[in-house]
Amino acid sequence: MAEREVVFKLLMRHEDELRAFLASMLRNRGLCDDVFQEVALTLWEQADRYDAARPFLPWARGVAVRKVLERRRRDRRFPLAFSPETIEAVAEGFARTEPNARRELAALEECLE
Repeated sequence: MAEREVVFKLLMRHEDELRAFLASMLRNRGLCDDVFQEVALTLWEQADRYDAARPFLPWARGVAVRKVLERRRRDRRFPLAFSPETIEAVAEGFARTEPNARRELAALEECLE
């Protein structure tokens, strides 16, 4: 149960970022809300798979990408802003660059103080 509590807290902390990521792919608020709920449920159900030593957001974004692509496979009319290949490439790009971006942001905030 402790894993679920940790995942829930992290999801609440990163909800806006995850919703923005979904919105960049879907461009429809109702669909974004639906997919976000699916993502949240999956994260909750798979909380025991989360490695707390690793960043949460890349894991959550990976689940989001899988959910979006699953919906697209089930329904070819499911609207995507980009091709599935582009969505996967963007997710991989986030995963590669995010650790550096967070350090750079922290350094910038320190400089501004």
